[in-house]
Amino acid sequence: MVALQALVLRQQQHFTSVGFSGAGFLACYHLGVVQCLRDQGLLHCALEKDKVIPLTGVSAGALTAVAIAADIEPSDCMSVVLSCAHKAREAGRLNTWQPGFSLVDVVEHYTQKMLLHVDEEAFLHRIDHGKRLRIGLTDRRVFPPIRNRHAECYVDRYRGLQDAIAVCVLSSFVPGWTGPVQGRRDTTHRAVSRAAQRLDQMIEFKCVKRTITDAPIRLKPEDSTARETCWDGGLVNAFPIFDARTLLVTPIAAHFPSHSICIHPGMEYDSANVHRFAWTDRVHVHWTAANAYNFRCLLASSEPDVLHAKFSQGYDNATRYLKQHGIRQTYTAPVVSPSISTNVVQ
Repeated sequence: MVALQALVLRQQQHFTSVGFSGAGFLACYHLGVVQCLRDQGLLHCALEKDKVIPLTGVSAGALTAVAIAADIEPSDCMSVVLSCAHKAREAGRLNTWQPGFSLVDVVEHYTQKMLLHVDEEAFLHRIDHGKRLRIGLTDRRVFPPIRNRHAECYVDRYRGLQDAIAVCVLSSFVPGWTGPVQGRRDTTHRAVSRAAQRLDQMIEFKCVKRTITDAPIRLKPEDSTARETCWDGGLVNAFPIFDARTLLVTPIAAHFPSHSICIHPGMEYDSANVHRFAWTDRVHVHWTAANAYNFRCLLASSEPDVLHAKFSQGYDNATRYLKQHGIRQTYTAPVVSPSISTNVVQ
């Protein structure tokens, strides 16, 4: 008992919340980290075991955060990633950019199936009705959206699982890449339209807030017939944090002001051999060939063995981080269920 209390104290000295960056198909890296943190019992509050520690995320990171809050096994989430990647490769030579293909529709379909049997009341209790789950969005009406904090929004109130799914769909939606160019106006693919309609209802209930003021955003009269109000959270802030002690998880090698588990944790950030560029005023991304490859894997579907390797890399990097800071209890080799290594969920 004393050893466990000491472990919890060391954890709280380093992080009290977890943030998941935009990751695309490299959400499998997130899941490897999540598996490691679950194995160590670090994703639940020390004094409230029936609640998760505060979580935040954008795009694929938002889906990861919701899966944790819903108490879904990382191996089940990995099955969804593999299925979405398979559908993208099946779409054609242009992968996610193939005309007529909408990744967010595929994501919505598999997410609905994954969360079908989740207890909604238990989900809302674990996140304290939203106080422990924050999903980032970008207000489409603010121009320019990139590096403009006035465009940054978040959701921290949910009426149920369908609200969380809708926000995740919009947080993952980039016109022309992950979804249709016309967004909610597209009559062939309806995921964005369904999500946008539900988000408009949430805006009316003051569930969506502007980050810079923490005040609810408002709908204009023309918004009900126009395009979706919000879309990809990563456009304005791809590396979200919940508070000053957020452990940021990302498949991109970068320098962050807070603790992080990134894909190349051993790289010296101040090394003269590593060039960096400012993604934001607090995040500097490494300009390396390895990072270029990571961005390629993020944007387009890779083969299953690549995705499994990224899962294992996430697990190993998280283990290294916990060992470095004296938080780790035991080491368990990452295991991905054989049932999802070859089979694709239908």
